[in-house]
Amino acid sequence: MEEWQRLASEQGRAEAQLDLAEQRLRLFSSAPSKAPWGQHLGDTMRQRFAVEVVFTSCLTTAEKRAFEDAYNAEVIAHIDRVFGAGAYSLAQADVQRWRTARYDEGLTAV
Repeated sequence: MEEWQRLASEQGRAEAQLDLAEQRLRLFSSAPSKAPWGQHLGDTMRQRFAVEVVFTSCLTTAEKRAFEDAYNAEVIAHIDRVFGAGAYSLAQADVQRWRTARYDEGLTAV
């Protein structure tokens, strides 16, 4: 791991721990915020875990990505500790099922 990547990851973990201590829960996502499934992702995380999804661009730097990945890892570990092992993955799977169903509906409507 490069030094810049290690530093960005450490900063992401540290910031997440501070936010968790202050009950300020958020996750970074490059999902499209205006797309229905992006909105569904945000709604699902807010309703299930009181987590705000911060939509970021998929056009980013490796350093920012390292920060966000480390930050998210801390928050996901917290979600699984509080809501049960696999709670985050289950929510993600539910969003993906919802997304796929909307996609499939669009295909059959054509």
